[in-house]
Amino acid sequence: MLINTVILFLRDLLPLFILGCYLSSLKPYQLSRSSLIKVLITTLVFVLLLLTTARYTSEWFDGLGTEFIQIGLVILSYLGLVIVGIFSSNKPSVSRDWLLFVSIALICSANLKSFLIYVEVYIASQVSLSQLLAGGFIGLAICISFSVIFRFLLLEFKRRDQTAWIKVGWNLFLAGQVSQMTFLLSQVDILESTEALYDSSRWITDESEYGHLLNALFGYEASPSLAYILVFLFSFFLPFILPQLKRLVIERGSLK
Repeated sequence: MLINTVILFLRDLLPLFILGCYLSSLKPYQLSRSSLIKVLITTLVFVLLLLTTARYTSEWFDGLGTEFIQIGLVILSYLGLVIVGIFSSNKPSVSRDWLLFVSIALICSANLKSFLIYVEVYIASQVSLSQLLAGGFIGLAICISFSVIFRFLLLEFKRRDQTAWIKVGWNLFLAGQVSQMTFLLSQVDILESTEALYDSSRWITDESEYGHLLNALFGYEASPSLAYILVFLFSFFLPFILPQLKRLVIERGSLK
């Protein structure tokens, strides 16, 4: 039970700590204290809405409503964050700020919803409360400790004017989050389950601490399928391609 609780924190909450590190390091996504409060309130509203309507939405689409909602949250949050990054050079606007607030709230809600559901299951199964609290304390301590070190590294890259590497890491993080939905797409029979392209579990398994850490950083999977790799690559390169397309459109418009 203790190990399961720690793994639960690493799987569902560590990505949110990593998200916070990137948001504080990349200029288009940096939030003021008032903006952070808005994000927290929006996230709380979304989580409460998802939890209170879960018994009804789970019956949608022939009992697949929960999976489709999770997929929708991930895709919308990804698109919102990419759009905010594309228009980062523009002057700040209320619409872009709210798009950023909602996008962050959506990705946080997706992870917190899963986390709270598992915690509720653990409590309902009458597990040892002391083990649950101890596991939660250890898991939270690991998340905080890693985020402090990771943010320090990001700030060092920023101080040395190497923000390009931060953007690469950010796109890897987003791609890792989006590619996780391939498992949900397989569950709802939209994607067919295929054999793994390779197996790296001899070095790092998915269930290990390093596996969960790498999964939170960039969606590491020891035995990824072809669909997983394709979604990952598409999600990774899209934020690099769209600004170039935007620049070409602007240049052609100016020539006319």
